[in-house]
Amino acid sequence: MKYYKENSADGPDHFPTVFGKMQKLFLTEPNLTTEDLAAIKTPTLVLAADRDLMTIEHTVEMHKAIEGSQLCIVPGANHALVFDRAEEVCAAALRFLGA
Repeated sequence: MKYYKENSADGPDHFPTVFGKMQKLFLTEPNLTTEDLAAIKTPTLVLAADRDLMTIEHTVEMHKAIEGSQLCIVPGANHALVFDRAEEVCAAALRFLGA
């Protein structure tokens, strides 16, 4: 919240609006089915942390549902891996894009 208030172009008083939208998102989205995931035909990298909000088993099931997808689990990371482990995430993305 402090970071948002210091950096938001909308000003510090806008945080409750953003928080409300995020709360709704976390409670209701995404609601994709296995069939929705199976319909993805674009090359896909399924990237997650081993200490993420979702279980590794759930992440692996997503990977299995998307034919031809690549799976990358970052060990020792949590849901903030794109911030906390940016170098590893970028390296995985670059490997995927170069494949």
